Amino acid sequence: MDRQPVRQPSSILSAGYDGATQTLEIEFSSKAVYVYHDVPARIWEEFQRAESAGRYFAIFIRACFEYGCVYRPPREKNTDADKSKEGKQPKEVPKGAAPKKRIIA
Repeated sequence: MDRQPVRQPSSILSAGYDGATQTLEIEFSSKAVYVYHDVPARIWEEFQRAESAGRYFAIFIRACFEYGCVYRPPREKNTDADKSKEGKQPKEVPKGAAPKKRIIA
């Protein structure tokens, strides 16, 4: 399905519609692509004219139609969060050592 770029800044990069099957396909900024089923042409037309595609999607599409993920990009390895964890080892408790107890006075 051919998708068209979404004109305003949004979490949605592109969207396309197949009137014969009433299928809406949306590519998000994460590069994931979802397909929404049984979407009336009126919804597609309103989506295209909406002042905010992201807001229109959230209100009128996301929870209103059955959907499926047709593409999810592979998760990148070595993200900043992963790098901050590199080299850190869990603290080992010596065998036979009693766990520390917190005394509340």
